[in-house]
Amino acid sequence: MRDSRLKRILLVLYFNYKELLRGLRLIFFRPKPLLSSMDYNEYWQHRPPTALQPRYMIMEELINDGESVLDVGCGDGYLLAYLKKGKNIRDLGIDISSVAIERAVSLGVNARVDSLLDLAKEERGVLFDHVIMSEVIEHLANAEDYVKAAFKLAKKTVMMSYPNIAYWPYRIRLLLGRFPIQIDCPPHLAEHLRFWSLTDFKDWINNLNLAGSGYKLFFYPSNGITIFNLHKILPNIFCHQVVVVIRKELLECALRK
Repeated sequence: MRDSRLKRILLVLYFNYKELLRGLRLIFFRPKPLLSSMDYNEYWQHRPPTALQPRYMIMEELINDGESVLDVGCGDGYLLAYLKKGKNIRDLGIDISSVAIERAVSLGVNARVDSLLDLAKEERGVLFDHVIMSEVIEHLANAEDYVKAAFKLAKKTVMMSYPNIAYWPYRIRLLLGRFPIQIDCPPHLAEHLRFWSLTDFKDWINNLNLAGSGYKLFFYPSNGITIFNLHKILPNIFCHQVVVVIRKELLECALRK
């Protein structure tokens, strides 16, 4: 029993040590673009396969067997493939990159080249229990339109994740006179267009005047400095990525830690 507890403590210390090193790298990192333009087919030709992320496990807990899931900007399909292993979901992934869709289909995901805005405009009467946009909205100039379209197509929840611009390395980087770079892996291109802290994001969603009977807004800190649960106690400083859930209910805003 003691050995198991000691192992968990050592793992937490190890992962927080790695996160601290990564944070320092984010402060002093000077990315060199590998792409000539922001073309998402070229992007996915350079990007390595997606790996398991803490946010995926948070989303999985909120989905029940047999429910339908639309993954917007599904990329190589890893998230839907992961959800299908644990839950008997009805899946659809859409992305604007044909290269990404080819990779998603190879994982056994039901995916096609499509746009969320086009899907919402067509009004086919097809709704999904959950609409997911994982690490997508920060890439969009018209993120407001996408959130409204996702809300329109969702029967139960809209799940989103994004990087917190108020994370501690980004604060230090700004103090040193450099913009907070939110990308530190290939293709080394700062392709993010929109930036939010947790506080900003909550205000932004509540100002969108989403239609319907109302909603509840939940924040689930995903990763960052997790020792002593700092990413949950002070999420606006120590949480790196956050999962935001808009659940269709009576109008209310809550912060879950």
